[in-house]
Amino acid sequence: MKRYFSFALALLAVTGIVSCTKTVASVQENSPASLSAPEETGIINITLEDGQTKSPLASVQPNKINTLQVIIFDRDSGIRETDKYLSDGSTSTSITSLTGEKSVWAVINHDRIQVEDYDTFMLELSYLKDNSITGFQMNGYNDDVEVTPLDPQTNPNGTNITIPVYRFASQICLKKVKVNFTGTSLEGFTFTIKSLYLKNVVGACYMDRETSALSKVYWYNRMVFETSEVDGLVSDIGMSPGISCPTNGTEVTVNRSYYAYPNPCAADSNGDTWMSRHTRLVMYATVNGTMNGIPYDFDTYYVFTLPILVSNHTYDISSINITMLGKNNDDDDKDTVTGKANMTITVNDWTGTTDLTYNI
Repeated sequence: MKRYFSFALALLAVTGIVSCTKTVASVQENSPASLSAPEETGIINITLEDGQTKSPLASVQPNKINTLQVIIFDRDSGIRETDKYLSDGSTSTSITSLTGEKSVWAVINHDRIQVEDYDTFMLELSYLKDNSITGFQMNGYNDDVEVTPLDPQTNPNGTNITIPVYRFASQICLKKVKVNFTGTSLEGFTFTIKSLYLKNVVGACYMDRETSALSKVYWYNRMVFETSEVDGLVSDIGMSPGISCPTNGTEVTVNRSYYAYPNPCAADSNGDTWMSRHTRLVMYATVNGTMNGIPYDFDTYYVFTLPILVSNHTYDISSINITMLGKNNDDDDKDTVTGKANMTITVNDWTGTTDLTYNI
């Protein structure tokens, strides 16, 4: 199901949430000097097209548009002919263009991009740190636009096009957790989730969403958690009082979501020397109770490896089932030993669904 944005369509809003978008002039338009006096021009009327998006948190506004930049490239030469930048929340606009075949790009919630040609534009980066829960960066294009001159009879209003836009980020949602220590030495103990975070997180991608060529400087939490400017997107650290889970097999709703950029790494690694590897979700919990009259207080970590991450997809962890203590620490990049915990994931692109299930 698709939603068509227009000037009259109100975007999702949650009171009390403030966008991090920089304040700029409402409309800026720019054309190369060499194209200042074209022989023929036309009008392109652009409307953004977006898929319905879901999030487990009411405060997350995945569809919110704070800024919009439209860039027009000549399809044959790749030269940027003109662009327009709006910061008033508009989801459609009109722009004057030379006639001919064009490639029209839309970039959402990104600082204005200044480029002279298509190849340079493709090398522009989107950064995870520049996203927020009320301003996810997106882009999209229409590569088959024919601009014709305005004509009172045949073309009075210009060329109408739609541009589908997609988020750069992947969304990882933890929905429910079930802890069952029944029949074990931990029966009757308490289990409290204190932290959840992603590690081995890709932090940038090119305009074509390619990330495999990026160096390690664009990765966050390589093998272990390290506080950074993306903490609000990739983690909940030191939750107080935490999420209490009964240990008798009763399922608890967690509903937490985290964000990473596409991670195409097919070959995983758990080694201590850095190399590209899968993104992982880590749960840190405390387990407390008394055994044979002696009080115990355990810190335990559960590490879950995610599949290849694709932009604009949500990875819904419908359940995590825990029956034993996990790792004593998260000082390395090893997984939790099979049998202590298992996880079920559903992978949703935001216009369709594919199911994936595996055990750890």
